[in-house]
Amino acid sequence: MSNEVSILSSEKEAAIAAMLGASQEQASDNEGSNDFLPVLKLNWEDEDDEGNELRKGTFFIAGKGDKVYAKSVKIRPLSNMFQWLDYDVEEQQVVNRTVMINSMRQEAPDERGTVRCGKPPSKILQADPELKDKYKSITCFRNVHCLVSYEGTTASGAKTTVENVPAVLRLKGANFMPFDEEVVRALPHNGKLYNYACDVTTERKKNGGVTYFVMHFKPDIANPLALDEPTVDTIGHILKMVEGENKTIMERHKNSLMDRQTDIDALEAIDAELVADFA
Repeated sequence: MSNEVSILSSEKEAAIAAMLGASQEQASDNEGSNDFLPVLKLNWEDEDDEGNELRKGTFFIAGKGDKVYAKSVKIRPLSNMFQWLDYDVEEQQVVNRTVMINSMRQEAPDERGTVRCGKPPSKILQADPELKDKYKSITCFRNVHCLVSYEGTTASGAKTTVENVPAVLRLKGANFMPFDEEVVRALPHNGKLYNYACDVTTERKKNGGVTYFVMHFKPDIANPLALDEPTVDTIGHILKMVEGENKTIMERHKNSLMDRQTDIDALEAIDAELVADFA
C-alpha cells in the first residue's frame, strides 16, 4: 500500500472530488464533448492512410502526435462526468450539447434552451420504440478525464512508451456502464477515483454481423495512490476547462431562452392586433 501523503487537506480534497464526480456518492443512477484534451479511443480501422496494417479494438490517443496502439492501457481516472451530444450525421457535426454534470441526478441544460438536448428520460424511451428512434442522434456520454500510460507501437511498428498523458475517455452505448459497475461501485468507503490506477482491456463481441468491443476496468484497490502536485495541477486544469465549456453552454442556453421569449412576445402582439382589428 502506498505510504505517500496527500498534499491537500481533507476538506479541499472532498470539494475537488465533488466537482469531478470522483467519489462513489456521485455514481450514476443506471440511466459528452471535450475539445481540449486528446481522446483515448478504440481503433476501428484495418489500416492507416499509409497502408500500415492496424488491429481493431486496440487503444490509441487521438490528438497528440503519432498514434501509438496497444491492446491494453493503464489509466488513473480523475473525473466521472456526463454530457449529452446531438450529432448530425449528414453534416458531421455536433448541433447541440449540454453542460457536463457530475451526477445523473443533476439537470443538464443545453445550448438550445432545453435539457438533455431535448431527449426524454430513458424509461419513457424504452416504452416507446418510435420515440426512441426519433432521438437516436442524441447520445449521453460518460467523460472520464484521466492520466494514460502504456507500452505500445506506432502503425509502422516502432515501440513507444506513453506515460501519464492527460486525456479523456468518452464512453457510450455498451461501454457506458462498465466503468460504473467495475470502478465507481468498487471504491472503498471514502475512496476517490483518482486514488486508484485501473487496467483497461477490451472484450470482443458479436451481434449478428456486427462486431464490437466492450471495455473492462480493473482498479488496483489494494494500492491506493496519493495526490501529488503534478496530479493536482492536472485536476485543476481539467476543472478550469470544464468550467469554461459549461459557462459557454449556459450563455447560449440563456440566449436561446431569451430568443424564444422574444418570439412568443411577438406572436402575442400580433394576436392582440388581430383581435383589435376584428373587434
